[in-house]
Amino acid sequence: KEDLDNIKLLIPLAFNEEEDSGAYMEIFGSLDKNGIKHSDIDIVILGVPCYGSKDILNQKLEKLYQTILISWSAPFLSKIQFIKTATVPIIKMKLKPKYGINFMGSIDSEVEIEVDITLDDFSNPYHQGIKCSEYVSNVVKHHPILKPVIIVLKRLLV
Repeated sequence: KEDLDNIKLLIPLAFNEEEDSGAYMEIFGSLDKNGIKHSDIDIVILGVPCYGSKDILNQKLEKLYQTILISWSAPFLSKIQFIKTATVPIIKMKLKPKYGINFMGSIDSEVEIEVDITLDDFSNPYHQGIKCSEYVSNVVKHHPILKPVIIVLKRLLV
């Protein structure tokens, strides 16, 4: 929770232009919708207009990447990379667990917290993460027996 609050604090620093003042983050994916505890944390930054331009999206996500690099030092991050060339540009991070307590609150000193951050202004037809997460959540809600199958598939796809 603390790590997510820290990420939330970086958003106004990275998106400080007037047109980006509506920026906010949402958690989506397996952790949020389906309660899969050993999942990565998928974050999407919304409210940042990119006008359908991948170049503008990359510039704005680059600002967040640089803000994270400047604001967080080695004690927090074990790895960070910005993948501009992905269909949906993404910042991938691994956060070091603090004092052997992981994000879920359990003692697990071996687990790093993986965080994926994307940006979506709803003009990118390729960013389907939120829709996919909602779909899977709906399927699990109506067919709870499929949840273990989905967990296994997710593990295999990682």
